[in-house]
Amino acid sequence: MRQPTRDEAKKFKRHDAKLVGFDQKPTWSGELPFYEWKCNIHGLVQNYEQGFNYVLECPDCQNIRLNERFPKKDT
Repeated sequence: MRQPTRDEAKKFKRHDAKLVGFDQKPTWSGELPFYEWKCNIHGLVQNYEQGFNYVLECPDCQNIRLNERFPKKDT
């Protein structure tokens, strides 16, 4: 994860989370800002903004919600 420059820290500042750096996954065309904030259930978590509304969602809560919505079928 690349640390943000001073200008990037100002540009990507949020009132509800702390910018921790920029990362790029193998399938992504560019890097995204990653933020850290406190989830009410899981404590401190890190993730990137999602969707057109730039929502920050706890990755653990997101996995739980997806597993409830699309349960794995027994084979």
